[in-house]
Amino acid sequence: MNTLYTGGGGGGDKVGTIERVIAGYSSLSESAYIRRHKQLAKIIHQQFAIKYKLHDGNTLLYYRHNPEPVLEVANLIVYWDRSIITSKMVDFNRPDMVLFDRDR
Repeated sequence: MNTLYTGGGGGGDKVGTIERVIAGYSSLSESAYIRRHKQLAKIIHQQFAIKYKLHDGNTLLYYRHNPEPVLEVANLIVYWDRSIITSKMVDFNRPDMVLFDRDR
């Protein structure tokens, strides 16, 4: 078990285990994880939009890309961060991105 200490040189006072400290910051680490996850999903969304010509071609830097909730061309629809209706009850019905290809 890894124990954290305060103070210098001689070890100082015991504070607690790494696991205990991390557990205290679970909401912080969770929000950082979600923020990073959304940043990555935005990059993927932007690349789909560029590949399938779903926006005006003005390519922003990836960290400035702000996805529109719905992008649509003749045979393709991209939903961003929208709830979807399913035939069966599911706990998580709001995926980051959904692609519908009408030709398939």
